[in-house]
Amino acid sequence: ERLSCAANSSAMADVAKADLAFSQFRTLMELGARGTALSVNELADAVQLSVAATGRVVDKLVGLGYTDRREDPTDRRVKRVSLTAVGHTFVTMAVDARADALRAFTRRLPSDVAHALACALDPVVNGDIDYFTAPNPDPQTES
Repeated sequence: ERLSCAANSSAMADVAKADLAFSQFRTLMELGARGTALSVNELADAVQLSVAATGRVVDKLVGLGYTDRREDPTDRRVKRVSLTAVGHTFVTMAVDARADALRAFTRRLPSDVAHALACALDPVVNGDIDYFTAPNPDPQTES
């Protein structure tokens, strides 16, 4: 938790400079992670906001130049939201700030501890199972 908080703190400093609300930041990060345009309904589900609240967030982000909103080519009733070049730059900067904080942490570790951490994390990061999304196969170990 401490590591995650430290990495998030670094990224949040840049969010504070951009004067974005958390829901706006979350929306940008979701669009960046998906890498494709989403309908307002899909985006609302992804960021766990109502469609109306998501629409207001998108309106603000469009006004700030981070996103654009276009009609779906197959259904004009549906609006698709995607990142602009400015939005992509912001998301990349936020991801890089978090990664820089994690790299700085690992550089401070003694080499034997860094090696042990790398060995422990290798099957999680490079293994066949995506532990970030896979359900826990052992309900007794859930916390």
